[in-house]
Amino acid sequence: MTKCLLLGAGASFGHDEKLPYEQRPPLGHRLFSAGWESGLLKREDFASLLYQVCEYVGEVPDDIESGDMLECDAEMFLRDLHENHPTQQDNNSVNINTSVQESLGTCYYYFFELFRRYSAEFSPARDNYTKMIEKLDASDLHILSLNYDTLLEQSITFSGIDYSYFSSNFSKRNTIPVSKLHGSINWVNKFPAEAIYLGDSFADRIKMIHSNSMRLSGLKILDLEKYSDINYHELACGTRDTYEPALIPPFDSAKDYGKVDEYKVVWEISKKMLGCSDELVILGCGVKENDSRLLTLLSNDLCDDTDITVVSGRQSEEIANRLSKLTDASSFNTDYRYFGDYVEAL
Repeated sequence: MTKCLLLGAGASFGHDEKLPYEQRPPLGHRLFSAGWESGLLKREDFASLLYQVCEYVGEVPDDIESGDMLECDAEMFLRDLHENHPTQQDNNSVNINTSVQESLGTCYYYFFELFRRYSAEFSPARDNYTKMIEKLDASDLHILSLNYDTLLEQSITFSGIDYSYFSSNFSKRNTIPVSKLHGSINWVNKFPAEAIYLGDSFADRIKMIHSNSMRLSGLKILDLEKYSDINYHELACGTRDTYEPALIPPFDSAKDYGKVDEYKVVWEISKKMLGCSDELVILGCGVKENDSRLLTLLSNDLCDDTDITVVSGRQSEEIANRLSKLTDASSFNTDYRYFGDYVEAL
C-alpha cells in the first residue's frame, strides 16, 4: 500500500512540540515576525523589505518593539507588493520603484537565510519527522512538500535512508522520492553577474533577481552538510557569479512556476506520485482555497478511491470538506489533530 505525504508549514512547525516557538520554523503569519526576533530583518541588507512590511501593517520601523507587531498574511503582502507596484509608467519610460524592486529581490534571500538557520540548528534525533520515517516503509512512501526547510531530508538521512528530488523512478531501493513544490533552500540557481551587474553591494546584486530568469547552468543542489555554512550574502556577493535561491516565494496567485526549469519536472513527478498512491496524508498543510495550482493537482491527479487523512489542526474538517468536493476519495480521516498524534498512532 503506497502512502503519499503532503507536508505544509505546520509539519515543520510541529516537528518537535517540546521546543519553544522561536526555535521552530514559523507559520505563514509569522514569517516576518520570526526574522525580526532573530535579528535577520534588522540587518541593513533587508531595510527595504522591513520598510515595505511595516508600511503594510501600518507601523514605522523605528517603532517596532516586538516581532508580534509584524504579524501579517505574508502571501497577501507579497502578492500586493508584486502586483500593485511593479513599475510606474511615465512618458513612455519605465521608472522602477527602487524600494519595491529591492524588496522583491531581497525576499528570496530573506527566506533562504531564515529557513537555513532552522535547518542548521535542527537535531533529528527523536523529532516527529525522524520517528515517522522510521515507522513507515520507505519502499512505499512518496513525499510532496511545500516547505523550504530541509528538516525532512535531514531526518531521512539520519535514519539511514536516501532520498531523491527529480527522479521518477520510485522503485529505487532504500530511497524516498521527495517533491518540493515550492523549491528548497539547498537549491540555487546561477545567474551571470555581467547580465545583472549594477554594483558591488548586496542590494545592487539582487535588485533584478525577481524580474529576470537568466541562467548559465542547471540547478545546483547544495550538500546538506555544507550549505548550512553558506549564508545569503555569500550567495549574492561571494563569487563573480550571483546565486539565486531557487525558491518560489509566497506570492499567492502571483507565484512564478516558470522561473526555473526544474519546477516543471517537480510538478510532473508530483502528478505521478499522487496517481499511484493508495493513501494521501496531509500534514500541517492548509490546502487553501486560493492555492489553485495545488487544488488542481489534487483534483486531477489523485488516484480514484484514495483514502485521505488530514492532520492539520483545527482546519482538518474544513480541508476534508473542501477535498470531498474536488476528489473521488473513498474515505476521509480527521482523527489526528497534530503531527505528534499521527506519529504516535503509526
